[in-house]
Amino acid sequence: MKIALLSGAYKNAGDFLIVERSKALLQYVYPDCEVIEFVRSKRLDDSLDIINSCDVMILAGGPAYVPRLCPAKMPLVNDLRELRPKLFALGLGQKGVDNTDIAIYDKKLNSQTREVLARVVNDTKALGCRDWHSVRLLRANGFSNAVMTGCPAWYDLGYVDKLKPNSINEIKKICVSDPGAIVKNRNQAAKVLAFLRGAYPNAEITLVFHRGITEDSYTSSTNAKLYMFLKKKAEDIGIQPIDISYGSAGMSIYNNCDLHVGYRVHAHVYCLSRGCRSVLIEEDGRGAGVNQALGLPSITSYLPDPSRGMRFFSIAHRRVFKRSRKTESNPYVVNALGDYLSFIFDGGGGYPYDDALRRIQGYYSVMIKHIESIANYI
Repeated sequence: MKIALLSGAYKNAGDFLIVERSKALLQYVYPDCEVIEFVRSKRLDDSLDIINSCDVMILAGGPAYVPRLCPAKMPLVNDLRELRPKLFALGLGQKGVDNTDIAIYDKKLNSQTREVLARVVNDTKALGCRDWHSVRLLRANGFSNAVMTGCPAWYDLGYVDKLKPNSINEIKKICVSDPGAIVKNRNQAAKVLAFLRGAYPNAEITLVFHRGITEDSYTSSTNAKLYMFLKKKAEDIGIQPIDISYGSAGMSIYNNCDLHVGYRVHAHVYCLSRGCRSVLIEEDGRGAGVNQALGLPSITSYLPDPSRGMRFFSIAHRRVFKRSRKTESNPYVVNALGDYLSFIFDGGGGYPYDDALRRIQGYYSVMIKHIESIANYI
């Protein structure tokens, strides 16, 4: 089998992890397959000869069930009939602004995005989803052929069959993942670092930047200032900063940590995939989706959505509320984090991770069947 894989990996280490684990899953199911990567943010006209020699073109991981995926984020080609391989969706997801129903049911996919998703359904029957929020969004847009497989990044093939929470006698190493490009979370993240330094004075603590620290073509000067602010805050209290951008190799920083705390979804799922305890501070619907799917408690970086009860408001008022959503950083994050850590280490032991890891194993079997189905259509 010859596979064209559309990659969304440009700088973020987590996106490279998606690609790495997507390829591992494909090669596990089809050991003799050839996988050729293409960047999905670029038009494919100049690569049509190679793509059309493939049996299937796979859209792998990342936020793709979004209102304006095509052509803004994934331009493909002018006419989908130019693409001869079957199209297949592998663990794609939504990107709601928060964890509320309005963030799911209020999202309307544009015509170009709907056309691509309809082509996937026509070619390979099912739209693979990384969480149940994505399934619901698709159903709200008329696509009932959705299957919940989890994200490819959930599955480490060396661990998934024997997955269980790691045994911990002492917290010796903590990794903290950086917040995304949300400037208002910088002070909150600094408080999280200070709390962890105080709570675990003897632990080695590392602040991990998934999208780098300095300004470049993928990081604005505003975001670079956010990251440099956190870098200095970390160094001032004896926490080592590390940049793991532009590849997946740096994710190995999490391999021997006893605890991950932070904002990056892929740090969270990478640690869980190896049995490490992880606490995700949810910045948007992506974090909410994974925690809901795995039955893990929710800590949000933002205050509750002010648009609750929108059906009682006029369209004009709804627009005003939607523009003002998530304007406040949650001042209780450290309180919630302290309670969470006390529970899992002083009282709950392996719970809720035992259940979360069993869920990963259950979704893994669905993912494998989903990938196996490709052979039925080529």
